[in-house]
Amino acid sequence: MFFLTEGKVGIGYYLNSQGLSQEESHYFGIKLEKHSFICDYYICFNKKSEFIYMAIENISSFSLSKKFLYEEIFPKYPKIANKIKQGAEMRYMKNIRRVLLDQKQ
Repeated sequence: MFFLTEGKVGIGYYLNSQGLSQEESHYFGIKLEKHSFICDYYICFNKKSEFIYMAIENISSFSLSKKFLYEEIFPKYPKIANKIKQGAEMRYMKNIRRVLLDQKQ
């Protein structure tokens, strides 16, 4: 889980199977700037990313590791853990997944 303090990150998908090796091979439908956070859904639900995340400007950030959350935070604060998980799922499905899949179609 990353917390952006400076810069900009693009979230999108590959346009072809060539990956990042070609110019214009990816599309960023969402751009997040400072004071945003990313990848909380993947951490909370032990999922692999279905989209690409790439810094499109120099960024500064800090992170909380999956191990730290599952060993230190979630067991001690189960109510907070549930709120974090519910919020992460709602934000991801509404603000990232739905938006990018609609754009991709």
